[in-house]
Amino acid sequence: MEPLLDSIGNNILDSDGEKILVSSIQDDIMESILISIKKLLGIGEDYVHFDADIIIATNTALAILFDLGVNSSKCLIINDSTTVWNQLTDDPVLQSLCKSYVHLKVKMLFAPPLSAAAIESNNRLISELESRIRDNADALKFQNGGNQ
Repeated sequence: MEPLLDSIGNNILDSDGEKILVSSIQDDIMESILISIKKLLGIGEDYVHFDADIIIATNTALAILFDLGVNSSKCLIINDSTTVWNQLTDDPVLQSLCKSYVHLKVKMLFAPPLSAAAIESNNRLISELESRIRDNADALKFQNGGNQ
């Protein structure tokens, strides 16, 4: 029996039909900021030809997140695949919002859509995410007594 794969190629069932925990596979894949952004862009982990461009675009998005109040102690910058999402924030909701935001910002800088409608749609999503990220970061600061 062929292994059953999900939409991004992760095994859901092994060759014996036994269920594999997709969340543990995704945790391994999605831990690195660079690797997870590359995967979301449809670029293989081992394909390094665009890494410099992706890193520059990712750092731009991370700087904007800092300005929005995420991780107020320092602006996170990546240089390679060793930087992980938990270094940005350990709050799961804020981390999820940040992943979506960084992906969309990098996509718009690195490989923007060709249609004006798709560009406008992505820009609206980015604006909504910025608002939600700012609100969540402010709420976390309030909960933590001013420190995120």
